[in-house]
Amino acid sequence: MTEEILMEIKPTYKGIERLLSKNLLKAFVWAWVFAWLFMIPLFFNESFQDPLVCFIAWTIITLASFLIMSLVFVWLDERNFKATTYRVYSNRVEFEEGFINHKYTVINMQDIREIHLTQNFVQRWVGLGTIRFITAANVSSERQESGIGMRCIQNSKDIYTQIKQIHETKK
Repeated sequence: MTEEILMEIKPTYKGIERLLSKNLLKAFVWAWVFAWLFMIPLFFNESFQDPLVCFIAWTIITLASFLIMSLVFVWLDERNFKATTYRVYSNRVEFEEGFINHKYTVINMQDIREIHLTQNFVQRWVGLGTIRFITAANVSSERQESGIGMRCIQNSKDIYTQIKQIHETKK
C-alpha cells in the first residue's frame, strides 16, 4: 500500500523572474569572458590596431554573446523547471529536481525544524515564492540559502500555510 500524496507541487517558470534573479549575471559574465577570449588574437593582428575598431568589435561580440548566453540559460532553466516536482506526504517531503543533473531528496516531517517562506522583490512582483525547509542537519537557519527549498512556487503563501499545518500535526 502506497501512501497518499497530500500535495504535488510544480514550480512555475516565469522567464523574467529567472533572468533577473540569477541568469542575467551569469550570462553577462560568460559573454564578457567569451568576448575577451575572442578578441585577444585580434589584438595581435597587424591590420586590427585601431582602438576604436577594437572597441566596437568587442562591444558587438559581447552583446551578441550576452544575447545568446541569456537564451541558452533561460532554455536550460525552463527544462530544469519542467523536470522538477515537489511532493508532500503526511510524514515526508520529496524533492525531485533536475534536467541534466537529477537530484532526489527526501526529508521526514519529524526532521524539519523550521519552515520559511521567502520572496525577493522580483518574486513578489510576479507572484512567486520559495518555501525553505530547515533541518537539524543544516548549518544555520540564519542564512537564507540553508536548507532545502521549493523554489518559484505560485500561491506560495497558501501552500506554505498548508505545509505548516501538515508539519504541526506530525510534531
